[in-house]
Amino acid sequence: SASTTKVSIKPYTPSESWVITPDAYVESIVGGKSKSLAEMAKELAASDAAAGVDVPGSFALPFGSFERALAEDTESRAQLDAAVRAIESSTTASERRDALAHAREIIATQLVCPSGLEAPLTRAAKTLNADADMERVWDAVCGVWASKWTERAWLSRKACGIPDADLNVAVLLMELVDAEYAFVLHTANPVTGDADQVFGELCVGLGETLVGNDPGCALGFTVSKSTGEITIRSVPSKLQGHFAPAGGTIIARSDSNGEDLEDLPAQATEERVIDYASSVLVWDAAKRDGLITRIAEAAKAIESY
Repeated sequence: SASTTKVSIKPYTPSESWVITPDAYVESIVGGKSKSLAEMAKELAASDAAAGVDVPGSFALPFGSFERALAEDTESRAQLDAAVRAIESSTTASERRDALAHAREIIATQLVCPSGLEAPLTRAAKTLNADADMERVWDAVCGVWASKWTERAWLSRKACGIPDADLNVAVLLMELVDAEYAFVLHTANPVTGDADQVFGELCVGLGETLVGNDPGCALGFTVSKSTGEITIRSVPSKLQGHFAPAGGTIIARSDSNGEDLEDLPAQATEERVIDYASSVLVWDAAKRDGLITRIAEAAKAIESY
């Protein structure tokens, strides 16, 4: 028979606040995403070399917020309890999937925003984006909480022997800027192990274009830390790009004490065909190299902090 790998998860510290600011992001009440974002902001602020590099604004609904919201909505709690019992008692994969989908639907479409959360959530959302649609923000928050009951997440917990109650999901509310480009960086070349090389990939549009499953390549490059020499490793060829609405929006990101779950924008992003004929990444070497150099300098500054 298949063995179960037991994995333990640290218990969270209950917070009296529904919504917290980055200075309160600590390991016991939020996950790694929130904590890393706050630490990055401190590191960049202390570095002269990273001047002009900003970190998106954010707020977080800490661990336990979902459980508090559910405790105040007795009808949704009763329905979710019944759905969880149906998940546990299912005898076929099809029954289990249906029960999991029902659990997600209860949270995503029926959970009522607690009265104590409405005001701080509105203040946070409007601080991040003055045009924030609060109905959509709440839908995004609930969508993150509901993702605890995806089949992948549930099966992962069972395989690791983690009780459902032990997986807690904070929600990181973060600015999603209408960025022109997105990039991923390594401060050492992950292919060769060369610690003198910054290795990166750069694409037109949001990071989803880069890390999603869209066909094509990003602009790949390496930069020598010692000489500043830039080497282009691949030319961009992704046909579709993902773009935030003009002026940006808010994204609700899962920030659990376990695995990654869902990230949901409060306003839908757009997919557009990328016009490489007018892109500086292809046709303007000076601007392209200037952008790559600035990105590499930020990576070096963070590494040396």
